Amino acid sequence: MYAGIALSPGELTDKTDKTMRTTPPGELENAFNDDSVKAFLDKNEAAVQIYDDVGHQQIYFVSQYVE
Repeated sequence: MYAGIALSPGELTDKTDKTMRTTPPGELENAFNDDSVKAFLDKNEAAVQIYDDVGHQQIYFVSQYVE
């Protein structure tokens, strides 16, 4: 099950779709709580995010589409 954040007209929503990717336990809860940051995708900023292999992401980038 793939789970991610998608932009619906004016709001962030949980979108799920069956694919080969799985979401780590707690990732969606973390994505939608008030402690994580949601921002429109900026490729330059996303490219330099520190990878945390223990915890969950601190910032979630959102895009209407990816080319």
